[in-house]
Amino acid sequence: MEYTIESRRPLKVFFRELFLYRRLLLTFAWRDLRLKYRQTSIGFAWVVLQPLIMMAIFTAVFASRIGTVGGEIPYEVFVFSGLIIYNVFSGGAASGSNVLVAHADIIKKAYFPRVILPLASVAVTLVDYLASLLILIVLMLVLGPEVHIFHFLLYSITAYVLAALPTLAFGLLFSTLNARYRDVNLVFPFLLQIMLFVSPVIYPLQTVENEGLRTVLLCNPLSGAMEVQKLAVYTGYVPDITAVTMSLVISICLLVAGLFVFNKMEKNFADII
Repeated sequence: MEYTIESRRPLKVFFRELFLYRRLLLTFAWRDLRLKYRQTSIGFAWVVLQPLIMMAIFTAVFASRIGTVGGEIPYEVFVFSGLIIYNVFSGGAASGSNVLVAHADIIKKAYFPRVILPLASVAVTLVDYLASLLILIVLMLVLGPEVHIFHFLLYSITAYVLAALPTLAFGLLFSTLNARYRDVNLVFPFLLQIMLFVSPVIYPLQTVENEGLRTVLLCNPLSGAMEVQKLAVYTGYVPDITAVTMSLVISICLLVAGLFVFNKMEKNFADII
């Protein structure tokens, strides 16, 4: 007698199963975190070294032209606060896009909600983000502005949530594509590079005068998270509300689309991987 185990289609069942398998989600997240830093020479330090190195490069090139942002945020702090949001996206989306192929053996042997895999990839980024926040606090203590810890934590958590939404959305969409088309792995790193330069990391959103570039920045789902992160750094910073609103709406739309496509294709993953 043969049994075929496959996922059911209704979204309400999809979310109920996700809740029932929540412990498996934590298990995969913990496993991914250990694998990420196992047998690495500098290990966890690379999480903060990478944005620090990028910050130093951008500061050397652009700081003299831009100076302080809003008259209060040193350029180094401005860039680092944007980079840690970008790293949440790049790290979570990159690992999420390859997660189905990487776990092909498990997917073919047993049924569980496959969405747990890209979710676990995003969950790992929280650890990296918290480590980067400690360095950001140190930079603020050394360079300014003054640290208001409650304000900082409140808006930092909000910024992370805003960044996690498009990260999961991209992970869902590109993991589904990558399961069928392996050349997605060649395109995705290039897309991540583009996202860095069309995000308000190097330059403040308010200083962009070119309408075409400004429209691209406003439609960037990371712009809102970066604006909120800068608000966490400086209580007097005035974020671009249009960017925050548009980023949130676009992120939710992308996430709904990602969940729909992922849920629709889930029953075929074992056959196409």
